[in-house]
Amino acid sequence: MKKNKKIILLLSFFGIIAYFISKNSVLIGLCKSLDYTCRTWFDSLEKTFFFFFFLLLFFLVTNKLPEKIFQSWSKFALVATPIVLGISLYINLGLHHNPKGSWQNIFDAPALWLLYILFSMGSLVAIYVGWRKGK
Repeated sequence: MKKNKKIILLLSFFGIIAYFISKNSVLIGLCKSLDYTCRTWFDSLEKTFFFFFFLLLFFLVTNKLPEKIFQSWSKFALVATPIVLGISLYINLGLHHNPKGSWQNIFDAPALWLLYILFSMGSLVAIYVGWRKGK
């Protein structure tokens, strides 16, 4: 399971680095301050990469717990992470919006938070299941 620990830790760090790069795209020089299209694109990526803070948080919590708990959570995380990232990219890039009107934008933030809450609840359930198996 050491391999899963390294994969999740590296994935978390790369995601958080990508978050800070996309958050500071103008300061880094990736976008000009007046380039609205570029800034909007990086803002969408920033909202997507925010998920990696949740991944790192649960990794740090389960890393010091017994191995059965980490195994249970890592199985969940390795399946749920690509799903959460795919759905959040779909939401943030606006692929689901109607081209004639953008009233759907008001549902983007609540949908993302619901997605992150579901991941957190799933993580807690996976931790509990691992704890029950370890007893």
